[in-house]
Amino acid sequence: MQNHGVRAGQTARLRAAIVISLAILCAGLIGHAPQAQAQAQTDLVWVQIEAHPDLVTAQSRLRVYESRSATMGVAGFMMRTGLYALALGPYPREVAQERLRDLRASGQIPSDSYMQTPQNYTRQFWPIAAQATAPQVIAIEPLPEIAPQDAPEKPSQTPVEPKAAPVTTPQTDAPPRETLAQARAGEADLDPAARDDLQRALQWFGFYDGAIDGVFGAGTRAAMAAWQRRNDWPETGVLTTAERSDLIAQWQADLGELGLERITDTRAGIAALLPMGYVEFAAYAPPFAVFAPTDARGVEVVLISAEGDQARLQSLFEIVTNADIMPEGGLRDMLRGRFDIAASDAARFTTGFARLEGGAIKGLIIRGPAAEYTPIARLMPQIEENFLALEGVLERDTAPSGTSPALNTSETEPSPLAQRSGVFVTDTGHVLTDASLPQTCSSLRLNDAIAAREIYRDSALGIVVIAPDTPLTPPDLAEFTAASRMGSAQYIAGFAYEGRLSAATLRPLEDAGPAYPTPSQTELGGPVLDATGGLLGLYRGGAVTPAADITTTLAAAGLPALPRVVREEPLRGESLARLAQAITAKVTCLSR
Repeated sequence: MQNHGVRAGQTARLRAAIVISLAILCAGLIGHAPQAQAQAQTDLVWVQIEAHPDLVTAQSRLRVYESRSATMGVAGFMMRTGLYALALGPYPREVAQERLRDLRASGQIPSDSYMQTPQNYTRQFWPIAAQATAPQVIAIEPLPEIAPQDAPEKPSQTPVEPKAAPVTTPQTDAPPRETLAQARAGEADLDPAARDDLQRALQWFGFYDGAIDGVFGAGTRAAMAAWQRRNDWPETGVLTTAERSDLIAQWQADLGELGLERITDTRAGIAALLPMGYVEFAAYAPPFAVFAPTDARGVEVVLISAEGDQARLQSLFEIVTNADIMPEGGLRDMLRGRFDIAASDAARFTTGFARLEGGAIKGLIIRGPAAEYTPIARLMPQIEENFLALEGVLERDTAPSGTSPALNTSETEPSPLAQRSGVFVTDTGHVLTDASLPQTCSSLRLNDAIAAREIYRDSALGIVVIAPDTPLTPPDLAEFTAASRMGSAQYIAGFAYEGRLSAATLRPLEDAGPAYPTPSQTELGGPVLDATGGLLGLYRGGAVTPAADITTTLAAAGLPALPRVVREEPLRGESLARLAQAITAKVTCLSR
């Protein structure tokens, strides 16, 4: 979304135009760069440390970094996903990997920072003059600690369905600003729907919490003034024509990125408005219908549909709130006939609801990284208002896995034959897993969404190497333990519960309790770790494939060897669990 500042004026626009024109002219004079230079640019990657849904917040955070160190080299990019990213670099890939590990281990950058390729960025917006220049390898300098952003409060009102709105294009010669009298006159000409939309847009961005009634009283005026202040417009409390267009365009851009669609799932008995820009239907796992992430933003939607009573509702509440990926803080209300959840921390969020009516429990849960919480929190009132419980529930024995709800298509998803866990072993997304996956698979997927293929099989060791069809950057890579610690505490990371959870769980290797059947088929192929997070081997049920055999397999597949852990001290429980989730992949075998 754009942040138009009148005070920038024609000078800034002319400066940008000159920079772009010079870049085009230089490109025409210079021609093609030498092959070696082109290859060097291709090998450069960025270390992405933050991403925000709006330009204002991203610029604010960039100023914080610059105020701490003028030579830090933090850049801002518009991403293909519509987010505004903060990144360090660019570095050669091997330097970036080392830099990423060091800064995360010392707590100087967020724990969910990761490497990002330049192809995922569309336009550099910070520093301002950098848009037309080629990236340069920068010197490494430690980052200061920066406090995490607080999540915004959830709006108390419900917006309506998004409607088409005009989007204005900034002109080189800006017209004179409307006077206050002209702004009031233009406002008086608005029809009721347009007045309501202005209040909904102010509400969406957290400036307004009153009724959507089209009456511009003291609350609406205060919200307009706050929005003007945030967007560098003169603070009058009355929006001009240009400001109204800017506000509506920002709101519509947010709604468009979410990709709102109404889906009707007749098997689950649910009609709901869902953010299909984030997710796609993956499978039924009664009493859940799972919509898996479509991209690296990692947002997941789970519909809840079950027969039951208050005791069953309580049980479902405990399943959701006791999941390993559940944030520790936030709202967790279990009431008579309903539950509500709105929990978030610095790493992730979980929000949703369920209702018990007529012997049926219907609801939904949305969860994902903390960076995606702002638009989802704003959307939840609208989702809840538009949620409809229809006839029917998901029955464990009758719901066919893989059959998609109505999404304006009659096609069906491939059916999963089997699932295994795996471990990321390269920074382009190669995964090592157990060889017990059926060889009748028509296709493979990594983490429910990424198409993949088998590239190497060691039948003697019982392990295979899986490669994504298009390179992906995993959250983190496995590292071999610094020394043999096979006698010390050992942990399995994998997708327990028949792979129904969206994130890997971590448990002691010797744990044979009822919650973790040993061996669990969906845990096969997962990493076995020591207390420092170092990789000891690959879990294969009754045995562990040791590190030496893994090294042999990687070499035979033409892949680089894994580095060794430099940590000597054990990781705390939460840090170890997050590392395990980052390096563990879900591998799904599909068949039509």
